Order: sequence, then C-alpha cells, then structure tokens
Amino acid sequence: MPKYLGNVKEEIINATRIMLEAKGYDKLNIRDIAANCNIGIGTFYNYFKSKNEIFSEIMKDEWKKTLKNIDSNLEKQGDTIDKLIFIYSEINVFMKLTHGSGLNDLSKETEKPDFKRIKEMKKALRNELSTRVKNAILGHVEQKRVDTYSDLITRLFISYASEGSEDIEELKDFFQVIISNN
Repeated sequence: MPKYLGNVKEEIINATRIMLEAKGYDKLNIRDIAANCNIGIGTFYNYFKSKNEIFSEIMKDEWKKTLKNIDSNLEKQGDTIDKLIFIYSEINVFMKLTHGSGLNDLSKETEKPDFKRIKEMKKALRNELSTRVKNAILGHVEQKRVDTYSDLITRLFISYASEGSEDIEELKDFFQVIISNN
C-alpha cells in the first residue's frame, strides 16, 4: 500500500525555512531537507529543481506576507511620515529575513542564475512596493510628482534596507522635506 504523504510541498517549504534560520543558505543541502521531511531526495526533486528554487519560493512567500501586512496596517499609522517609516520597517524586516538567509550566497550556487528572471522579479517587487508608497504620500505631494517621489522613496527603501540600515532619522528628515515642499 502506498504511503500517504500529505502536503509534501508545504512540508518541504516549512522544513527549509526552519533550516535556513538555523544554518543559513550556504550550509543548507537537499539531502538534509529530504531527511527532515522523511522523504527521499527524488521526492524533493518532484517539487523543486534545486535549493535555489525553494529559496526563491520562500522569498516570494515572505514578500506576499510583507505586502499583506503593509496593506492591513498602513491606515492605522499616524501621519504620512509615520506611514512611510512603517513601510520601511516592514521592508527592512523582509530584507533581514531573506538576505540573512543567504541571498548573497546565491552567487556560490553551482547552477547558473537566470539574471533576466531575477531582474524582472526585482522590478515587479519594486513596483508593488512603489504602489504602497504612493498610497502613503497621496494627497501630501503634488499629483504630478507622486509617481516620481514614490519611485524615488521605494528605491531609497530598498537601498537602505539591503544595507541593513536602522537609521530612520535620516529618512524622516528627507520625507519632511518632500512633504513640506508641496
């Protein structure tokens, strides 16, 4: 009689997430993931082609959670600057989770990264974030400048957060200048 495996894909993702936090990306291997899930390596490969692919899946999931949290809590924030700081804080948490897990170690991976796909994914993520920033500044910035400012702020967030910057005071001053000049 065949063994019932339940939701194997979800089990693999959860086990990998736990192992990423404990070991980091560079020490993560498929054999250990399969062993933690009580499945064979072949079963792992039925769901994911590589550890790079499962890491990408985890990143996408974390990104969806980040956007959902921003969408659910943005209006609860105070003024425009508080909203922008909240968005930045959420992006900073996302970056720490994903970068700390080994995003920088992907260059060590033996499989050739698909740079075109990565570039497209980054652009899509930036556009999704820019929409949230736009909602935060709408009504506080001249309409003709909303798109430009939201893109600029989004790029600033990504840059600061990817460096792990916690210096929000610099950002607050910058936001105040943008808002007060309108």
